[in-house]
Amino acid sequence: MSMTQPSETPVPALCAFAYLRFARWSVVPIKTGENRPLIEWQPFQLRHPTEEEVRDWFTRWPEANVGIVTGAVSGLVVLDIDSVEGLRAVAERCGGTLPVTPIVRTPRGWHVYLQHSGERTIPNKIGLLPGVDLRGDGGYVVAPGSVGENGELYRFVVTPLSAAVARQTTGETAFLAPIPQWVLGLSGEGAPKGDLPTSGSVSRQDSIPPLKGPLKGEVWKETNFRPLTAADLLAHESEPIIWVWEPYLPEGGLALLAAFMKVGKSTFVYALAVTVAQGQPFL
Repeated sequence: MSMTQPSETPVPALCAFAYLRFARWSVVPIKTGENRPLIEWQPFQLRHPTEEEVRDWFTRWPEANVGIVTGAVSGLVVLDIDSVEGLRAVAERCGGTLPVTPIVRTPRGWHVYLQHSGERTIPNKIGLLPGVDLRGDGGYVVAPGSVGENGELYRFVVTPLSAAVARQTTGETAFLAPIPQWVLGLSGEGAPKGDLPTSGSVSRQDSIPPLKGPLKGEVWKETNFRPLTAADLLAHESEPIIWVWEPYLPEGGLALLAAFMKVGKSTFVYALAVTVAQGQPFL
C-alpha cells in the first residue's frame, strides 16, 4: 500500500503564508545565519508580496528564514530587546508590566510586537533604551518559524491568537497593543501625516504635572513586596522541556501542523503517533 508523502514545504515558508494571509504583514526571505534579506526588499516596505512571490522565494531558497517588514506597510513596530535589564526597563516604562500583545522569544532576547497607527512615520532607533532597539518604518525582524545561528528557534511566547483573546476581554478588537507614548517620544517620531493643527489652547491645570506619582513613590515602604511582572516571568529560567518530537512537539503541549490540502497531514500524524507509542525516534 502506498502512502502519501507529508508536505515538504519548509516551516518558514508556511509561517510566511500565515503572516501574509492572516496578519496582513509584509514578509521577505531572510538568509539563515546572517539575518539579512535575500532579495531587494525595499519595494516590500510599500506593498505586500503576492503569494506567488513568496512561493517562488522559498522554492529558490528552501532553507531561508522568514522576516517581517515593520512599519506602516504591516501596521507593526517591534521592540527588539537583547537583555533581561532591557526587558525590565520596558516593563517599568509600561507601568510595571508588559502590554498584552504578541511577544517572541529570540535566540538573544525578545521581540514585543506593537501596533503602528499609520498616522506618522516611526523611525528605527538603536538604543531606544539600554539593550532595546526599535524596528519601525524601513526595518524588519526575523520572525517565528525561523532558526538562529545555533539552531535555536524564534518562537511566540504570547501568540497573536492568545493576545487577541485576552484583549477582547477588555473590549479591544486589535490583537496588537497600541504603541506607547513613551516609545514615540524616545524614537524621535516623524511629523504626522495630513494637515497640522494651526490653533488650540491649553489650561494652566493641564500644563502642571501631577504630583500623585512622585508623592506615591516617596511614601512607598521598602518592606512591601513587589509583584511579579511579565518581564520577570519571561526572564525566569524554566525547567528543561521534555520533547515528544524535538523540537516540534513538547510533552503535554500543543503544536500546529499546517500544509496544503491533500498532501498527507493525517498520514503524517498517524505515523508520528505509532512511532511515539513504540518508543522509536521519528524521522
